Amino acid sequence: MTRGRDSGEREKTDVILAREGEHLHVFLRDPHNPDRFVAQGMDRDGVRSLLARLVGQPTA
Repeated sequence: MTRGRDSGEREKTDVILAREGEHLHVFLRDPHNPDRFVAQGMDRDGVRSLLARLVGQPTA
């Protein structure tokens, strides 16, 4: 996901979402090894919060 800022800068976040039955797995790029994605082990609230932050929506 890429989005612009008011200053004209761009912010990029790489996210992989994988569904397995009732489970949603979230992987983000490893900051120490950018060629690798790492599972985040988030619960439902954590996933909602992450997605809301990425699309710029306030969380409830």
